[in-house]
Amino acid sequence: MARRVSEGKAIQMILDAKYKNPVTDGTVKPAQSDFKKRVVHFEQQTEIALNDDRV
Repeated sequence: MARRVSEGKAIQMILDAKYKNPVTDGTVKPAQSDFKKRVVHFEQQTEIALNDDRV
């Protein structure tokens, strides 16, 4: 049981180090990062469409 706990802590430390976000000082999962990129892209495309005079 103690070994599982220490393995779990080691895995968590590796994940924390891999996905550390210095801006928020938290962990960022790849899916969250991908979602945020998609939201930003959508917002940019929406703004381009709204400012398009050809429509």
